Amino acid sequence: MSTTDDTQHSRDAARVAAALEAQAAVLDANYRAPFWLPGAHIQTIVPALFARLPSPTYRRERWDTPDGDFIEVDWVDGKNAGPNAPLFVLFHGLEGGSGSHYARSLAAAAHARGWHAAIPHFRSCSGPLNLLPRFYHLADSAEVDWVLRRLAARHADGTIELVLANLSDAPREVQFEFGQALRATCLDESTVAGLREPHAPWNLLSGEPLTLRPFACVMASSRPAAG
Repeated sequence: MSTTDDTQHSRDAARVAAALEAQAAVLDANYRAPFWLPGAHIQTIVPALFARLPSPTYRRERWDTPDGDFIEVDWVDGKNAGPNAPLFVLFHGLEGGSGSHYARSLAAAAHARGWHAAIPHFRSCSGPLNLLPRFYHLADSAEVDWVLRRLAARHADGTIELVLANLSDAPREVQFEFGQALRATCLDESTVAGLREPHAPWNLLSGEPLTLRPFACVMASSRPAAG
């Protein structure tokens, strides 16, 4: 890559980071928590424990990976879905899966909308341990690329709506690199109609010291899988 490309890349990354910072500031200024939910910990715990969640009917497929391992994909068929119904694809976050609260809610919403839904699990995140000593790591774009190519080939007559929850803990620089990698390989606008990366503003590197505090360690080891 040339020096000019490196400079432009740095400018693009800085612009994206600035936009995200501005968005986070707006959310922080406008959000008002209910008076009976003071503090970030309680605001996280209550919905995780007491929210009424739908129970979509999943059917599971096991896919052999090119390196001799496997992943598992959970599917939900759209309600009265036509032959060209969109496919909603959700890549779960760290410690998450198709049983996560947001996955169940989004899969049920896709079904009600008449969309098909697919939730690929990263390695060893669907229950059984994988065959190879490789696990999911932050912003694993190579695995996502392979999965998306297979989904696109299988769903050639419809569009794909993509949600990346696996970047929720990634530093913004990693998020930018991940998006650039996907754009260069598999994000064809004629196939992928929409891309979302929802999460609360969080910087993994800056926030790591907080997660190592005793109370945070207790919370992390006892909380439901929310990633």
